[in-house]
Amino acid sequence: MWSNTFGSYSVGESVRVTSDGGFITVGSVSTNNSLDAALMKTDQYGNEIWSKTFGGNSQDYAKSVEETFDGGFIIAGITSSYEEGGGTYLIKTDEIGRVQFPMSR
Repeated sequence: MWSNTFGSYSVGESVRVTSDGGFITVGSVSTNNSLDAALMKTDQYGNEIWSKTFGGNSQDYAKSVEETFDGGFIIAGITSSYEEGGGTYLIKTDEIGRVQFPMSR
């Protein structure tokens, strides 16, 4: 049994078990007077392997994550950085969180 805490001014929204037995989680983190979507990979004991943030100059929230067939991740969320009044945020990453395609709508 274990527990772990990551960062300050951050919120976790969704966590999934990954194919390697670790965990992937998404949420939001405070950066430079705004919120950015956050993606973090841990091992099976909750030790951080890597983390990434995504966003623009306003509020961006990651709400859900799934591992994709190629070992990467797909993130769904909400943004007010790219659309006036807000929009849906969809990001596809590779297995270490590098963006393969962003899409806002």
